[in-house]
Amino acid sequence: MTRADDEPIALAVFDVDHTLVRGSSGGAFIGYLWRNDVFTRAQKKMVVREMFAHRFQGRSGRQLVELGARVFDGLPEPELREHARRCVTEDVHKIVYREALEAIERCRARGLTVVLASGSTELVIEPLAELVGASLGIGSRALVRHGRFTAEVEQPVPYQQGKVTRVEQAFAARSIDWKASTAYTDRAIDVPLLEKVGRGIAVNPRGKLGPLALERGWRVERWRRVVGAPGKARGE
Repeated sequence: MTRADDEPIALAVFDVDHTLVRGSSGGAFIGYLWRNDVFTRAQKKMVVREMFAHRFQGRSGRQLVELGARVFDGLPEPELREHARRCVTEDVHKIVYREALEAIERCRARGLTVVLASGSTELVIEPLAELVGASLGIGSRALVRHGRFTAEVEQPVPYQQGKVTRVEQAFAARSIDWKASTAYTDRAIDVPLLEKVGRGIAVNPRGKLGPLALERGWRVERWRRVVGAPGKARGE
């Protein structure tokens, strides 16, 4: 092992939905699959039912995260991964914030390893990470058997403390210098991550995060400009 491999690694962890992108990357993928008739009729009914339950019956954010993985139950893995790549290329890249790309470049220039970590499906988060120049994409993951996705969701899901755990698992071979690390997010569900890093940044903070950021001294940034055009997700 080289001396560099022994040194702790400093990260820049970016939440994705409403932080790196305007809106929901997972929602964009579900919309893509719906428009392209990839879902069965039963899956479409489940999406409608669960979204209604989340909006009107108080389903938790964690339950919605797990739904985002379970909805692919029975679909073939290779085809779905190809659909996800197309969705990122055709749709998701358009809603990436330009300020996010600029922040990623600054973090890389400081020697930080950039990671996207989201409760949305890893089918979208992994190609999105590649597109924006991140080293790693972490998302919720449904288990695969015999080449098809199942309704079982890998635990922990990257939500609240589970996001910190998944990042730590991803870098198990290296120690993380959390004090030298940075995190970007828009909601208070990521307080465990913000408390872990030395530099927390609240992007377009929603709900409780705005007042909490002021109380804790976390920087607040307002991101407004999206890419909006093909082929401009890196090297602006």
